[in-house]
Amino acid sequence: AAAAAAAAGEEDARSAKGPGEGPGDGPAQRTGGQAPSGQTSASRVALLGLRRNFRELLWFWREYYAHRGRDRLSLMASSRIPFHEWCATAAALCRDDGSPEALLPRRTPLPASPYNRPVAALRPPWRAALPPV
Repeated sequence: AAAAAAAAGEEDARSAKGPGEGPGDGPAQRTGGQAPSGQTSASRVALLGLRRNFRELLWFWREYYAHRGRDRLSLMASSRIPFHEWCATAAALCRDDGSPEALLPRRTPLPASPYNRPVAALRPPWRAALPPV
C-alpha cells in the first residue's frame, strides 16, 4: 500500500509539471543545478509594470482616504489596521527612492491631486453661467 501511495504521489508530481518539464527539466537543472537568481528582461519589465500600477493605485488610495473621514473609518473597521499605520506603510511603499521598502527605484510622475484644485475649477461649466444662490 505504501508503494502504491508513493507511485501515485510521483504521478501527481509529474502531471503537475508543465509541458516539457520532465525529470531534470526544472529551472534548477537547466541552469546547472542552481535556481536562477536573475530574471529575464521580459519578466523584469512585467514586474516593474506591476509595481508601477500598484504604486499608482496607492497614490489614488492615499488621496482618496486622506479627504474622506467616513471611508477612512470603513477602511479601519474592515482591515483592523489603524489609519496612521496604514498611512505609514503606504508612505514607505511610495517613497520611490530605491530603498528596500519602496516599490520603485526612482520617482514616478503622478497626476495632480483633484483635491488641490480651486473649488471654482470643480464646478461644471453649466453652473458657471448661473447666478450664485
